Amino acid sequence: MRGQSNILDRIKETLGRTRRELLIAMPVVPEAVISIATPLLSLMKSQGIKVAIMVPSITGKDAIRKLKGLSEVRVREQMFGGGLISDSNEIIILLGEEPEKGLTLAISSEHAGLVRFGKSYFEFLWENSKPA
Repeated sequence: MRGQSNILDRIKETLGRTRRELLIAMPVVPEAVISIATPLLSLMKSQGIKVAIMVPSITGKDAIRKLKGLSEVRVREQMFGGGLISDSNEIIILLGEEPEKGLTLAISSEHAGLVRFGKSYFEFLWENSKPA
């Protein structure tokens, strides 16, 4: 997928399909993503969906506060790339970010091997991160 609006639309669709678990790694935390995600994360919380979000330690306290109210949040010093995994069967990998254009390139897949690899990598990073 190319372009922030296409990527954000796919993220919103994926969040809407999630029923059990959502894992998110965000190397950059754009306000546009928080604005779209906040109402959906609130709904997920009310439905008992487990949400885990990992962000860089330089993330602003206000963004972390918003996310902590809706999910489990951890921080890391370094993150290379990011994305999300929904219900262990769909992955979106964020590949491009430009200051003026926002999110520019992403891959979305339901390929079982790619989703398993992404989830294993997320869990490895999660275990080596700090609670926010």
